[in-house]
Amino acid sequence: MVPRRSPSPVSRRAMTRLVTACSAVLGVAVFAVTVISAQSGTRSYTAPRTPWGDPDLQGIWNDATSTPLQRPSELAGKDVLTDDEAEDFQQQTAQGLSPAPSSSTALA
Repeated sequence: MVPRRSPSPVSRRAMTRLVTACSAVLGVAVFAVTVISAQSGTRSYTAPRTPWGDPDLQGIWNDATSTPLQRPSELAGKDVLTDDEAEDFQQQTAQGLSPAPSSSTALA
């Protein structure tokens, strides 16, 4: 004869609801702590400045990109380039780019 299990005092449905409610409360608590800590008035980082007060932009800069900061005058009226025009523009731009810095030219 197989022994019968005693009936559980908490149904499976009630347990699922309890776990869901606890998860929701925990999620709200974590979110609240995150928001409160993000709003604290203490700032530990300040950007470096030059002696005259401008942002200090020292470092290694690389201008090896085909995206110009200003639209070339010959493309002033065009919103979109065709594939051929884009390829020609990229080839023209690549000729004027600085090479990427190598480890031998990087500042220590």
